[in-house]
Amino acid sequence: MFLLLISGLAGVLYGLASGNILAVAMPYFEATMGIGAARMGTLVASSSIVATVFGFAAGPLAEMFGRKRMLVLSALLFVLSAPVIVWCNGCYALLVTGFALQGVSMGLVGTVAPLYLAESLPAEHRGKGTGLFQLFLIGGIVLSGVVGLAVAYWFGAGDAADVSVAAKTSAWQALIWIAAVPAVLLFLGGLFAAESPDWKKGGAKESASESSGYSVLSSLKMLADRRFVVPFVIVFIIVSCNKLCGLPFVLCYSVKIFQSCGLDGTYANWTDTVFKSVMFVGTALACVLVDRAGRKVLLGVGTLGACLSMLLIGCSFFAIEHGLLAKGGVTGLMVAVGVVAFIGFYSVGPGVCVWLVMTEVLPTKIRAIGMSVILLANHFISSCQQLSFLPIGERFGYAPVFFFCAVCALVYFFAVRFGMPETKGMQLGDIEKWYDEKLKRTRISVDQAPSAPRAKMI
Repeated sequence: MFLLLISGLAGVLYGLASGNILAVAMPYFEATMGIGAARMGTLVASSSIVATVFGFAAGPLAEMFGRKRMLVLSALLFVLSAPVIVWCNGCYALLVTGFALQGVSMGLVGTVAPLYLAESLPAEHRGKGTGLFQLFLIGGIVLSGVVGLAVAYWFGAGDAADVSVAAKTSAWQALIWIAAVPAVLLFLGGLFAAESPDWKKGGAKESASESSGYSVLSSLKMLADRRFVVPFVIVFIIVSCNKLCGLPFVLCYSVKIFQSCGLDGTYANWTDTVFKSVMFVGTALACVLVDRAGRKVLLGVGTLGACLSMLLIGCSFFAIEHGLLAKGGVTGLMVAVGVVAFIGFYSVGPGVCVWLVMTEVLPTKIRAIGMSVILLANHFISSCQQLSFLPIGERFGYAPVFFFCAVCALVYFFAVRFGMPETKGMQLGDIEKWYDEKLKRTRISVDQAPSAPRAKMI
């Protein structure tokens, strides 16, 4: 029960740290500090860029210093980020530094927490622990919306003209302090947690120092092996489209999106809370259905639904930006329905299944290095999206952004439909054999082609 509590706290912290508290605080930053679109995009992306680097380094660091120590360190860094941000006194560099510290925390906890839980929990509770981490991660996102709604009610909306600058400043400072509470609890709980038994008896530092360079280089070379390149490319496309279909835009700029389509501050915060609650319920539903309906069914329904939802949002902004509809309640409702529908479809399908796809489809020999490379690219894509959303929206409008997301969701659907088997109930070795058989059939069909000179083929 104590480890499940640690799992929940780590999930809540990751959900808060992945830019969601900043999304709620963004209107207050704009109103009190006069931060423009480009600098706001840099502020949003700074956390994700740093998380990219430390997410890739978290594995080696956990091998050298232990899982428990890195988990405690991640919580401590998030706690330290709060006073840096709150007491920045208008200094943009300190503001970026504070959110960069949160990025370090996010990169560490996102990798180390599932690793620590998998090694520490008994076999019969591993699924529950990992599921709780994912569920409470979404709970952290929902919590950011609820806290934002409470702060807007108490201090006033960020775009309200009758709310003083002092009240708006107090509002975003309260958001930052509240977000640090789960980090404090995780830090204190981590101090009393036991170290991973696998790390204690594994001689991690000795084995890493003896063979890490060779194993990493050889593993990277294996990604180009003809036996592994097809599943690696399929997983790379799926995980990349998992971001490109629009989730970072919706999570990090939700309130801004709702305000841009005609919802005022209070309704924007209410809608933000609703869609994050839908995300929580959808994730819980996916955890129940994934072993019954299957991965491909949920991914197929989720990606097609996400595509249609993004088309609705894009058409709404197209109508606003080309004068077909006046910005107001109708356009605000259209975008709100599109966002809530997108989150619902995404949560039931891609939100949960994408992690199963990575661990199930990647062959055993390249699973670790393949996940590292794919997640590194995944963080890079997310950072680019966060950095470019506001400048692109100001220059070209928001409609092209959401139409692009709809296209990526459609590519996602076809990659799942034709690129992977239904892995429900399959052993990992059977999934590898599925790709081996496809490779053999492809080679046989090429070999039997009448006009294919063998020397040139080889």
